Amino acid sequence: MDDALYEVEQKFPVDGFCSILAQFKERAIVIGDAVEQHDRYYAHPARDFSVTDEALRIRQMGNQSWMAYKGPRMDTGSKTRREIEIELSSGVSTMEEFDQLLLLVGFKHAGSVVKKRRAGRIPVPGWDVSVVLDEVVSLGSFVELETIVRQERLEDAEWMIHELAAEFGLFQAQRASYLELVLAKE
Repeated sequence: MDDALYEVEQKFPVDGFCSILAQFKERAIVIGDAVEQHDRYYAHPARDFSVTDEALRIRQMGNQSWMAYKGPRMDTGSKTRREIEIELSSGVSTMEEFDQLLLLVGFKHAGSVVKKRRAGRIPVPGWDVSVVLDEVVSLGSFVELETIVRQERLEDAEWMIHELAAEFGLFQAQRASYLELVLAKE
């Protein structure tokens, strides 16, 4: 049995958050305060992540940092992919130290994404569903719906996220990552 965890996500560009926040209020869904996230992405020294559809990222939020690997997307409707995320030790210098380590072993900077993120949970029986409202510098506003599952639940998770999006009137999913969108805009 595969013990790997997979991220099943759909992201939707929106004109603003008023409508979705009103729907959340009606359903007693609580959304937290905005936090600023700085994501730094890396290019692999021996393969092109834009071709293999992978990503390596360090995210900093205040004093805390996380390193994440995201594998290739597994379907055409959502951004389902294997994800490994590791919390790094706290401290402002941690991101810079890991950045230097990656550069010393041959990785290069691929780009950065800065956003303000508000997060919450949507109660769906049998599922742990997160929702985030992102204001991405130079891109605009997005709503993301996401769950993390084992491989045997992938198909059901994709269906559930799709249905949940429809309930909230979110229909034009954006499969490109924020990094891909930022790089395309530059």
